[in-house]
Amino acid sequence: FQLLVPSIATELPPDAVIASEDEALIYLYTGRHAVPSNLFRWQGLGTEPFSTAAHVRRWCALGVTHLAVTAPADHATQIVAQLSQRPDSVLAPLFHLTKAGGLYRFRCPD
Repeated sequence: FQLLVPSIATELPPDAVIASEDEALIYLYTGRHAVPSNLFRWQGLGTEPFSTAAHVRRWCALGVTHLAVTAPADHATQIVAQLSQRPDSVLAPLFHLTKAGGLYRFRCPD
């Protein structure tokens, strides 16, 4: 997270919308609009994540332009892995952090 914040603050346009597990900190430290990257629903005593397709639909509805993955345990790592398999370029890596996530440009699928 400490490496992502300066990059987001200096490299992304002011109107960027970042999906991140740490959306409140992204907003506080960069001033960029941020939304949660992890969508889930309560299932019994625990939670169940939404599908990748549901995440993509929600991010498109919210105008997400970038995805920040802050840690290896971040739920978005699974979404990145699935979206990276698509033939269209929904995600474009901007940079990767060794064992700690990265920053991606997000584009809604056609």
